[in-house]
Amino acid sequence: RRVRALNNKKFKTVSMLVLIVIGIVMIGLGILLAKNGEIDGTIMGVLFGMGAGMIGASGSQLMSMKIYRNNPQLLKNKTIEVTDERNILIKEKSKGKIFDIESILIPLFILALLLLDIKTYIVFIFLAVYALRFVFMIIYFNKYNNIL
Repeated sequence: RRVRALNNKKFKTVSMLVLIVIGIVMIGLGILLAKNGEIDGTIMGVLFGMGAGMIGASGSQLMSMKIYRNNPQLLKNKTIEVTDERNILIKEKSKGKIFDIESILIPLFILALLLLDIKTYIVFIFLAVYALRFVFMIIYFNKYNNIL
């Protein structure tokens, strides 16, 4: 069992390092192609942003793994904190409250887009995403209603 855990840790470490390298390549590629005039600033920004995001997320994951490896008690406390029923209930209630708040803020945002005379198809995309939230809510409500 310990060997599987070590292999899993090695796999995670290697995959995080690979993502960091991919992020560096994306940033470099974006800068190089923009300097040569082969792509516009938007694509360069996307490549730069995604690359920086990969580097940041993978780097923080690697640091967390190192901290937990050097301090097993901290990992044990974190595991207890994540699996504690009280914390799970608090997290679920928070998600529900956030859904309620977003149900007010997103229509206001869509209304602001309309008032700013944004292209109609963009507004419809936001409306579709907003409607999907409620479709998924109904689907999962029915699923959990049948299970519980």
